[in-house]
Parts: sequence; structure tokens; C-alpha cells
Amino acid sequence: MTVITKGSSGVQLKWEATADKLDQYTISSDNSEPIETTGTRIILQLKDESDQYLDDVALRALIEKYSEFIPFPIELQRSVNRPESVPDTSKEPDADGTIPMKTVTKKVLEWSVVNNKKPLWLRPVKDCTQADYSEFYKQTFNAYDEPASHAHFSVEGNVDFKALLFLPSEVPYELSRDMFASSARSLRLYVKRVFINDKFEDLIPRWLLFIRGVVDSEDLPLNVGREILQQSRSLRIIKQRLVKKCVDMISDLAATNETSYQSFWKNFGKYIKVGIIEDEKAREDLVPLTRFFSSKSENLTSLVDYVSRMPSDQKYIYYVVGESRAQASMSPALESIKKKGYEVLYVSEPIDEMTLQNIEKFKDKDIFDVGREASIELTDEEKSEKEKKNNDFENLRKYMKEVLGEKITRVEVSTRLVDSPATLVQSEYGVSPNMQKYLRAQAVVENDDKGQFANIFNQAVLEINPEHPIVISLKKMHDNQADSEDAKDNINLIFNTAALSAGYVLDNAAEYSKLVTRLMTKMASS
Repeated sequence: MTVITKGSSGVQLKWEATADKLDQYTISSDNSEPIETTGTRIILQLKDESDQYLDDVALRALIEKYSEFIPFPIELQRSVNRPESVPDTSKEPDADGTIPMKTVTKKVLEWSVVNNKKPLWLRPVKDCTQADYSEFYKQTFNAYDEPASHAHFSVEGNVDFKALLFLPSEVPYELSRDMFASSARSLRLYVKRVFINDKFEDLIPRWLLFIRGVVDSEDLPLNVGREILQQSRSLRIIKQRLVKKCVDMISDLAATNETSYQSFWKNFGKYIKVGIIEDEKAREDLVPLTRFFSSKSENLTSLVDYVSRMPSDQKYIYYVVGESRAQASMSPALESIKKKGYEVLYVSEPIDEMTLQNIEKFKDKDIFDVGREASIELTDEEKSEKEKKNNDFENLRKYMKEVLGEKITRVEVSTRLVDSPATLVQSEYGVSPNMQKYLRAQAVVENDDKGQFANIFNQAVLEINPEHPIVISLKKMHDNQADSEDAKDNINLIFNTAALSAGYVLDNAAEYSKLVTRLMTKMASS
């Protein structure tokens, strides 16, 4: 590499070094083409296998990528075709002596400015219009949608940087196939307006992967790499500020335009849920942004609205897990809560369930899974009544456990059932049917051959309704005849029906169908 420079002293000097030994160089007087006034000329010698950098298209692409916002013009010389009039020697001059002309195309060298984009983030916010932001967003990120919102700000103090963030209104193509695709990262890092990278994983957490924007730092070195970033205190401060601004931007959208926010939630709500699960520092700010289906709202509802509708005697926020909203709403475990007029959130995705488990409490209200054994706190009177009924049905409960074996952990008298004979709930350390299906699928993907999900009901508790005619009849049947095929059939029918209503997939649906047919035939003939 050779650098020729001329300063105000008027002496033109030459600096020379090789790429492998830049610390060993020579400086001498230069007698090559003089530089007018002052300036610098850099000459690079390319390796034979690097001749692609002599192509003006490749050079233009590199300049546009890394230096499109440099504050001084960068010109690139290229060969272009230009029309030119020249005498047509194949024709005789006209009678008046006019020489015939023809147009030919000639290649000429021409200089043109490559970096003609203006760094919008450097302009004062008051001087930027919505059209400016929209145009910048589409040009810079090759987007076709209008941004749902943007945040244009600067930070000064321990770290100085400027940023312009955008909230897309549509899911970027890369994220439509993989919600955590690394190729979808588009938060562009600049140092003094020189583009560094847009794939740094440590610049913003993965739950904000959908954010588009630019960050221009004055403090980071131009040779910044991942290792430098990971050790940089400046980066940690930048990341904290970026996350805060992103949350503020999303919160403002939710507060000012519920229609646009519903659309945002449909596209990006799963990322907010991941943020609640993974980002403890941001969790408190993200919880009010969540939306769920509910028993008392046609549209998605927030926890803020849920709490505002709670009756004065309701102590907890309730949710129920189901394969779908409709299936969740029909869960027998809801019967006593519905009778009291309490609102219930319907959860149909494993990530929703994990989100609520991580929130645990909102506005001093504990969040309970109705499908879990300990989800409803009982009064002393209710505990006493349950204990008495458990004693009354102790023989039947033991017999039902014996018939069902390892499918359940035990049988209990229920305090939550009103109309149904039984329901299947999870013990304290069990997981919901939906989560079990998810874990099964993960085990298949990860080729898990340990069989840890083989006995999927082993954490389930079967709760029976002591007031239901079927349960009362079953108790009498057992009292009169300790072990009968009819009793076993009824117990299996109760269990399988409860399992279906709770969202489980039966291991042998055909046997269940035969069981129902057999019992119905007996009822018809009796």
C-alpha cells in the first residue's frame, strides 16, 4: 500500500508498507504526479485473486453498504457509453459544403458521487416529516410496508449516540419462516456514520429481533468487532437505552391507537411474550402490553382491563389452558368460577402458559391456572367440607385409583365442579395437556429416546363431583359389589371423558368409543 500526501508545508511525501507488515514502513519524498494545494492519494496493490474489486459495480456496492452516510462525497470513476456526433466519411459533402454527421457511442471515464443518501438520524426531529421517515425506512431496509411507529432520539452523557428505530407493520419475510432467524437482524450499527454491522447479537435482545433501525455511536472504535462489543461498557449502556426506547415506542402505540396495536399484537405479540419469559429487567414494562382471549371480551384483552373488571370479592386472576379458545371455555374446571361470575383468560399456546407463569402476579393479584390442583384457595369452611366428603368417598376414591393405575396420582373430591361428574387437573408439579404435547413434539425433534414423556398422565389428579348422579351411582355400585366390570367401565368412561374435556389426546380412542357404545347398550336394555 502506498500513501502520497501533501500538507500545508508544500512538501509531497510517500508512505509505503506491505499488508502483512504494516508496522514496518518507509517515508520518503515523492516525485510522482503533484497534488494540487493539499490532499492525499492512496494506492492499493491487489492480489491476483482479488481482481473483483476492480469492478466498478462491486466497488459501488461496497461504498453504498459501508459509506453511504459519510458526510463528505465519495466519487467513483467508471466507464460509461456516451453518444457523440462525428463526420460521416462514407458520404460526400452536401452541395453547400456541409459535412454529413453521424452519431456514434464512445466509452468515456466519468466521476460520479456514490454516497448521496442523507443520514436522517442526524437531522433535528422538528425538521423531519412522516414522509421523510417512511422513505428512509423503505429505502434503508428494503421494506414495502409503512412503519407502525418510530423513535428518533439522541443520548448524551457517559455514551454519545444517535438512533432511529422503526416498528414494522408487517412481519419481515425472514421472520415469517423462522421467528428467530439470524438473517432477519436489521439494527444497523454505525460508528461516526461508517457502517459496521447489522448482525451483532449483543446490540439488542432476540425478542426485539423484528425492530428495524440505525444506531450511530461516537464512542466505539471503527475496528469494532464482536469481542470488543462484548467487553464494551458503552455497548451495555446503548443496549439498555435501545430496549427502553423500543418498549416506550410499543407502549405509546398501545396507548394511542388500539386498532394498530391489535394488528401489531397479531404480528409480533409472541416476541413480547418471549421478552417476558427471558428478560427479567423489561418484564414489568412488558406485562401491560400482553393480550389474551377472555370469557368477558369479544376482542383480546389486557391484564389492566381484566383487573379493572374484577368484582370486589374476586381475589385472583384466573386462566385456563385448552387446545383452542372454544375448548378452553368448555373446561369443567371452570364451572364454579363461572357460577361466581368471575372472568377467565383462555390460553391455547404453550408460550402463553409460560408467559403467565413468569408474570405470577399483576396489580397485587396472583395469577392462577384453573386446571391445576392448587389453583383455588379454599376457606377453612370449604376445607373442612372437602375433607368430610373425601372421607365419605374414601373407598370409592381408592378403588378408582386402583382401576386407573398410573394414569393418575390420586382421586380427590372436587370443589370446582357444578355440572360435570369429574375433571382432570394437574398436581403442583405437573404440566398442562398443551404443554405436554409441546414437550412431546420437542422430544421427537431432539430425538429424545429416554421415554420421559411416555406416561403422560402420571402427574394428573382426577377430581370427582360428589353431588353428581353418575358419581353417586358409582359409589352405590361399588358399595354393593366391591369389584364389577360395570364399575370399571364407568370409571374408565369418567376418566376418559374428563381427559378429553381437559384437552388430552386419548391413547386409544377406538377403545373409548367401544366403551361408550357398550355402556349405552346396557343402559338401553335395563
